[in-house]
Amino acid sequence: MFVAFTKEKKRVHISKAEKNEEYYCPICEELLIVRHGTINTPHFAHKSNSLCSEKDGWHYDMSAWHYDWQNQFPLKNQEIIFKNNNKIHRADVFINNTVIEFQHSPISESEFYERNDFYKNLKYKIIWIFDVEDKEIKCSLNSYNNIITYRWKNPIRFLAKMRNKDPNLTIYLQTKEAIWYRQPNYKDINDFNELQIDSNIIKMCDNKGIDSFFSDNYYSDIEIIDNFCNLEYQNKKKYPYKLGPNFNKLTDEVYNHDVKEEYKFYGYCPLIKNEFFDHTNCHACNYLNIKCMRCMYRFRNIKKDNITNIYDIKYDRDGRVIQVDIEINNERKKYKLIELPNYTKTLLEFALKLNNITNARFINTKTNVIIQMSSNNLEKLIRTRLCYGRICKNNKKASKEFYKIYRWNEPIWLLIWFV
Repeated sequence: MFVAFTKEKKRVHISKAEKNEEYYCPICEELLIVRHGTINTPHFAHKSNSLCSEKDGWHYDMSAWHYDWQNQFPLKNQEIIFKNNNKIHRADVFINNTVIEFQHSPISESEFYERNDFYKNLKYKIIWIFDVEDKEIKCSLNSYNNIITYRWKNPIRFLAKMRNKDPNLTIYLQTKEAIWYRQPNYKDINDFNELQIDSNIIKMCDNKGIDSFFSDNYYSDIEIIDNFCNLEYQNKKKYPYKLGPNFNKLTDEVYNHDVKEEYKFYGYCPLIKNEFFDHTNCHACNYLNIKCMRCMYRFRNIKKDNITNIYDIKYDRDGRVIQVDIEINNERKKYKLIELPNYTKTLLEFALKLNNITNARFINTKTNVIIQMSSNNLEKLIRTRLCYGRICKNNKKASKEFYKIYRWNEPIWLLIWFV
């Protein structure tokens, strides 16, 4: 660790550690030692007989890259301790209700997801920054929708296969050296035009395959820091490498689950305010961009010519916009939109909402299993919390037998047909 406590519980950075002084672990309060190694950067460490690792269990990065990133933020925000459900962990940086984790050394897939779950349970947003300077990453830009496609050799395997739709989780990849190596005094510079800014950060939006992924724009390390620390430069303007505002982002995703053509799905239509609107009729209002299956109805009154920048957009779990931070005629504004009903629900939620039906079919969006439930099945689910239905094998005819349906109380079900 790079931050420890004195006897008086004052936070001290490793760079300020003095000889003959005693420093203590913020987690277990054991006496620490100062280590100066040839592999890891100087850090505080526990003695060999310490039991503190049992209280944490995570393997923290002690690289110089990690150390330098962490030091770009105020000391008060570094290595913050959190406790939840008898677990104690420390975040690399905690600022503006956001946990930022820096990763240069390898990390296992299980620990990556464990950290995310721990902080998400505390209702915090999580940002990961991975060092991929040794990876070969090439890009191409789609001029139609400003979407950048990247291809990389020898990817981080669990990142290469994940489909990140979590609005509270952001993953960045650093591809080139940071500004504090090119321009060590960058924080002392007053004029924005004097900064040696480089687009050295990639935001992973979604994976296209095991060796390629999408991004939405170009980023830099100083831009990320500026978002949290508000570096007040003179002549501050838009970062020079940024793409123009992507107006296609101001749209709602129409759930495009991979189901057979003979099936429909029912989702919320803001035009007619119907929660069970058949998506096959969705093309009639002329607000749907068929190429990317996104609806712009709720943003029909915003003139694209007046938008000078888009800073941030937050989506719900179905890809509909719930908050935007945009610049209109050079005036920055934030808008919070009314949250819409989710396309995917628990089967109990559907049972409580569907009335006067004979049969309905649902698809489990995690397993692609399709089930058929009658009105009696849905009523029984409401009364007894027991769920039974018929399995639609090969996505066609329903089985004669009734099966017990598991995971019925998870919001992973999509209505695809009812009569």
